[in-house]
Amino acid sequence: IVLYNIPGRSAIALTATTIAEMAKLPQVVAIKEATGDLNLASEIRTLCPDLQILSGDDSLTLPLMSIGGKGVISVGSHVK
Repeated sequence: IVLYNIPGRSAIALTATTIAEMAKLPQVVAIKEATGDLNLASEIRTLCPDLQILSGDDSLTLPLMSIGGKGVISVGSHVK
């Protein structure tokens, strides 16, 4: 399972604490982090060191990877 933290689409943002609780489930392997908040991503990294953090915002992929992110689920990847 990949958690999606995309408040622009869901009208609610997951907190780092909520993500940490869900990450305890063995089926949860990653999170698509699309809040644009690198401080939140850092907090997720601290609370969930084994959870892969994937960028959900193409322009923040490199900054997210610099703090431990593992890649991107690209917004533009479906465009032909």
